[in-house]
Amino acid sequence: MEDIHQMVKQIVQTYQTNDPFRLSQALHIHLWPSRMPPGLWGVFIYRAPQAFFSYDMTAPGTLQTTYVAHGLAHYVLHREHSPLFIERDEPDPSVFEAVARAFADDLLFGTGSIAISAKPHMMD
Repeated sequence: MEDIHQMVKQIVQTYQTNDPFRLSQALHIHLWPSRMPPGLWGVFIYRAPQAFFSYDMTAPGTLQTTYVAHGLAHYVLHREHSPLFIERDEPDPSVFEAVARAFADDLLFGTGSIAISAKPHMMD
């Protein structure tokens, strides 16, 4: 987990923010807010050089922020391993999912975090 913390720290220092919406924009990840069916909250697709993350726009703002941080984690950590991640509520996550959750948690709540807004973001 120390490796994850170092990656998060480097990204936050490089871009001077831990806001996953701003980081997604800086890394050219196309965010696509949409309505998701029950139990599904995100879809990450990577096809070099493009990355897309669709997340549940009907979720509360704090959850949307968490979802985007999680999608960002897949981009940073796993884009070369799998071109597709389907995010759903599951009690027993895979290793990829557990690591992405740890990255998102560290990004949003780590000790070096910069305060971010909990409201939904609209990207230009």
